[in-house]
Amino acid sequence: MNLQQLKYIIAINRFRNFAKAADSCNISQPTLSTMLQKLEDELDVRIFDRSNKQVTPTSAGKKIIIQAQKTLIEAEKITELVAEEKNQIGNSLSLSVGPSIAPYILPQFIKHYRKKYPEVSLSIQERKSEEMLNALQNGEIDASISASDLLNKGVLTRVRDKDCVKN
Repeated sequence: MNLQQLKYIIAINRFRNFAKAADSCNISQPTLSTMLQKLEDELDVRIFDRSNKQVTPTSAGKKIIIQAQKTLIEAEKITELVAEEKNQIGNSLSLSVGPSIAPYILPQFIKHYRKKYPEVSLSIQERKSEEMLNALQNGEIDASISASDLLNKGVLTRVRDKDCVKN
């Protein structure tokens, strides 16, 4: 088992389609299928049911996918730690902002961020609070700004200008 295979099963789960998942991973569909089959053989479990042109995770597959997401997030932290040690900033930031506050904060945020970090690619999406939490937990985005009081375990939250708390 390797990190690449974990990325593949997450893509398959996300798209529920082998061709689209392979495209998102920049590999061929046969390569994706082969890597999934090798992982399933190694684990001796079926991760996805592939019937009637539908791709759905099995009961065990759902648990494996959740753990794969957690593993990839933790593995990415190693890269981030090394970059911090070298005083390097990442090359991209994926941010999600709540639709009710986006028009008020984004213009100034973008202006200041671009000035301070011109070399960083900035991606911004509007999402509802619950979607943001899911995206954060799944590693789809790096950070979010919301006018919500939704708190969740493992999410570093700044609440109304108080100190940061980890829930």
